[in-house]
Amino acid sequence: MAISCFPNPVTGKKFIINIGNNGLKNLNFILVNAEGKVVERKTFAAAEGRILIELNKNYTPGVYTVQLYNSEQGTTKPDDPITSQINKVT
Repeated sequence: MAISCFPNPVTGKKFIINIGNNGLKNLNFILVNAEGKVVERKTFAAAEGRILIELNKNYTPGVYTVQLYNSEQGTTKPDDPITSQINKVT
């Protein structure tokens, strides 16, 4: 399964992840900075189509990796996240 993030580059504290219609439940979102440090986590009870991400703070400009995984057994395991990169510019 592929995901896409937009707008990319991200400005401000909001962006959208397009996950398609996949029936994922208990979806976990992790944002990782270029140094490999987890800077933010969120959990969604169910996810279809698009997820609006509102970051808790305005992070420094740079490249970040978005990781998604289904916390239930099935589609994706925590050690096998679905990933996409975003560029944060302001």
